[in-house]
Amino acid sequence: MGSNGSEDLYTFHHLTFQEFLAAFYIHEAQLANVELIKEEKLHKVWKFYCGLILLNNRSSIDTTKLVFEKKTFLYNIQCAFESQQVELCDSAIRNDHIELRGKTISSTDFIALDMLSQSAERVNKISLIHCMWDSE
Repeated sequence: MGSNGSEDLYTFHHLTFQEFLAAFYIHEAQLANVELIKEEKLHKVWKFYCGLILLNNRSSIDTTKLVFEKKTFLYNIQCAFESQQVELCDSAIRNDHIELRGKTISSTDFIALDMLSQSAERVNKISLIHCMWDSE
């Protein structure tokens, strides 16, 4: 409550602040669950969540696997990039050849691919034939 008896109201000028704070709340309150992870409108929240977790307990590892389960490869490497953890890069890779033919790739995707190519030992080839760049 505010000093004049009214409720405090918080607004965010950019959705990114709200998404980060939601991820922080989910992480701190340990609220990650299958229903939340499947919620498509929260996909950016889960990227931030991956940036907040450490893979030092079974719960974090299980949650990360659930986040990766139904998402695209590019989404998964962005989450791995947010976490800055090589272990997540390895779990995002399904084989030694990454085929991105014809995909639209953002600047964030390129940065995440760079991290992936430097840290993942299993990647032998990344195919970017006929890709389009999206400047976001």
